[in-house]
Amino acid sequence: MKINRKYLMASAVAIVMILFILLELTKLIMFPSLGAIQSHLITLVFVIIVVSAFAYLIHKIDFVHRHQINKKQLENTKLGQALRSSEERYRAVFEHSSSSIILLDGESWE
Repeated sequence: MKINRKYLMASAVAIVMILFILLELTKLIMFPSLGAIQSHLITLVFVIIVVSAFAYLIHKIDFVHRHQINKKQLENTKLGQALRSSEERYRAVFEHSSSSIILLDGESWE
């Protein structure tokens, strides 16, 4: 799964904006006589909760992505080692053979 960070960030910003609009509308409807300080405190708590949730989700996605990258790098390292070993064995067959070796294409015999 390839993660497009720009798309992820734009989506997060859009979701946060929608959540803030809903919060402000809810405060206006449910608490019309709410003072400025209380309103700001509610908004501050809401911001802390939302930012914590997004930080957790982004960290989780990043952790999974890094794990996939590390797994792929380990796989590539093992494949590289296997290829080098195979090349060394193949080369040793030709270098240490006392007989003549001819390689031909199976279809054209050239």
